[in-house]
Amino acid sequence: MNYKTKKANNKPKLLVLASTYPRWENDHEPNFVHKLNQQLSDHYDITVVTSIAPGAKPEETLDSIKIKRFRYAPRHLETLVYGGGILTNLRQHKWKWVLVLPFLVAMAIRTRKEIKKQAPIAIHCHWIIPQGLVLWLLSLFLKLPPVLITSHGADLFSLKGSAGTWIKRKTLQIADAISVVSTPMKLAASELGAHENATYIAPMGFEFPEPKKGTLPKRTPSEVLFVGRLVEKKGLKYLIEAIPQILEKVPDFTLRVIGDGPERSALEALADNLSVAEKINFMGALPQTELPSYYQTASLFCAPFIEAENGDVEGLGLVTLEAMSFKCPVLIGDVPAIADVIPAEHRQTCIASPKNRNEIATKIIRKLARNTSEEEITNLKAHAMDNFSWDASRNTYLKILASLEKHNNKP
Repeated sequence: MNYKTKKANNKPKLLVLASTYPRWENDHEPNFVHKLNQQLSDHYDITVVTSIAPGAKPEETLDSIKIKRFRYAPRHLETLVYGGGILTNLRQHKWKWVLVLPFLVAMAIRTRKEIKKQAPIAIHCHWIIPQGLVLWLLSLFLKLPPVLITSHGADLFSLKGSAGTWIKRKTLQIADAISVVSTPMKLAASELGAHENATYIAPMGFEFPEPKKGTLPKRTPSEVLFVGRLVEKKGLKYLIEAIPQILEKVPDFTLRVIGDGPERSALEALADNLSVAEKINFMGALPQTELPSYYQTASLFCAPFIEAENGDVEGLGLVTLEAMSFKCPVLIGDVPAIADVIPAEHRQTCIASPKNRNEIATKIIRKLARNTSEEEITNLKAHAMDNFSWDASRNTYLKILASLEKHNNKP
């Protein structure tokens, strides 16, 4: 098939594969893939192939992006993807392994259908596994258009066994270009055989706060904010375990937790066991539009990232950058991605050793004592806004995709 022929409104067609994608408007699930698609939609006619979820429509157009959701099980069992991610769901609920094969088969069938129907100029595949795996399987009997594979972290750092490593190597071999969202990930990709000249550091962007007139809201004394999925790699367990030590010095300390996930019940039980439940407000997941007010009123944002037991680790940590853009002081766990997020001159005060509850407590106590300088806060905001805007992200991905179009136009 000639993949150069089909265009809509004079825009080349781009097929996007993703597992995590908004199920409906204002969904609390991570929306960075959709946001990137919005940024690219002026240049490409975009169709997304993703999985169905209870309550989601099989097909819809959201912000000019066409979304095709494939079914893979009886409706009440289609729970493999959301609520913490595929790997977390498999670890928490062993029975969900029976969904993996039908999930892969259904994705392959729908992807093949859209390739044949649309003849896209390129495929943008988010995550090496499972989307990249499906493309590799399809490549065994179908000529694919140029492929860009983007890794967000979990797919690259986890599944470190011999089988997982073999699958990731094979998958990356079909990519005409590879993008990763942080500098340490480029090294990890190269260890799997990714070519240096075809691998790009291309983080997702985020929306900066609009300057508002009038008096800014006051920060709530001694309030610490956590935002993120309640999964192992976020490290919230160690922040909760640090609370008794924090209360010895900061008796009015409170923790606001925004997010949901499979570890919520265990974390709430931990808070009860430590007799600190009354100090924690588990708010559940909130729409992105509601987060700015919490970034503006918290005295500190804390994300004590760790490497999970299965090797999963934060790929970048956009929520930290969001907090920085609101001039909220930050403290994060020392994982590889912080090399891009926190400038070297501020790492001593903004980073805590993973799983070290004593260090977490000590640094929180110091920061709540107003030991964060205005210079640090201002520098961190400038760093976030200079390096992680959606404009920068869009331009990087447009260049990558343009190179794939040139590849596709070769005789």
